[in-house]
Amino acid sequence: MATYYLVADYLIPVYIENEGSLGLTNCKPDERRQYFAEQGLKLPKNYTISRLAPKISVRVVFFEVDHGLFLIEAPNQSTAYRVLRALDGFFYLNNGEAPSLDRSIPKLNELRQIPNSNWTRDKLIEELRERNTEISPTNVYEFHSGWVVPQYDMCLLGPGIEAIYPNVHLVEALSHLGHSRYLFYGYMVGSYYHCHYKHDRNKLSHHQMQKKYFENRERYELSFVSAFKGIERILKVSQIKKHEIKDRLIDLGIPDIRPETMYRRWHETFSGFKKDISYSDIIKHFLDIRNVVAAHANPSPPDHFLISEDSLIEIQLFLSELCKSVLGNIESRQLPKGVVQPFSRGEY
Repeated sequence: MATYYLVADYLIPVYIENEGSLGLTNCKPDERRQYFAEQGLKLPKNYTISRLAPKISVRVVFFEVDHGLFLIEAPNQSTAYRVLRALDGFFYLNNGEAPSLDRSIPKLNELRQIPNSNWTRDKLIEELRERNTEISPTNVYEFHSGWVVPQYDMCLLGPGIEAIYPNVHLVEALSHLGHSRYLFYGYMVGSYYHCHYKHDRNKLSHHQMQKKYFENRERYELSFVSAFKGIERILKVSQIKKHEIKDRLIDLGIPDIRPETMYRRWHETFSGFKKDISYSDIIKHFLDIRNVVAAHANPSPPDHFLISEDSLIEIQLFLSELCKSVLGNIESRQLPKGVVQPFSRGEY
């Protein structure tokens, strides 16, 4: 028998034409219902994003008229969390997201029934408390906060989950990428890097970078180890050794991931490292840092093994590149009929 799990940390709006969305969550439910009627819009209905197996799916469900959340259907808890990690992994890789671990409610919350747009907040609390004693009238408001999923990303999500979920090594690698970012958020878009970051970074002295390391040493080490574990998951080993790296890269059988494939550094160059390096050599380089500093807490590492924001951002970038090569190209897919509504008048 399948169980339903309501997902925290994501918000799904009502999508309209031209990749837009309606944001009415500050209004009372009756006012939102009236607005839909005045604009000739249909009240939002639940829909399925991806069906991974007969009793395994990812859906969008609504409550209080237009408040959308993800719902995972799964036969058991372990399967539900694997689907969740595939869902999170898509956003880590595609949007640079990092997990939110500061909530007072679980990420997955069991339900016996599927919510719909007629459910009130009280009805949601009543149903959630049947199986989730952590839920209260106070913290249920956490379902009103999170990352708003744009329409463009929702069209990629179904094919993305379907490609990620079957590959347990990729699921685990993406999970490690996300937790590395939680400890140290190194994601940035190219325009920010070129217009701002690289200029600011060039002004920092070695003394200032070393101070940053001493200020954040434990966090840096754990973030680096998590990203390196992600690389090991891609290579399908629990603990890589230098002499194994070449063969492990070849064994993957992925044309874009070979020992001789060249990687271009964008951050460790600030620390004096060469810009272009082979996949085999950069994994060896990261392995040296892991062994000398991150795993064994060397209090006075040589400068070329110092964990800095340069090496942290670089290993996260490299892991992202590996994951994208494993995943391959993802084609956008239209949302189910009726999900995207026509909208051409009125303000919201």
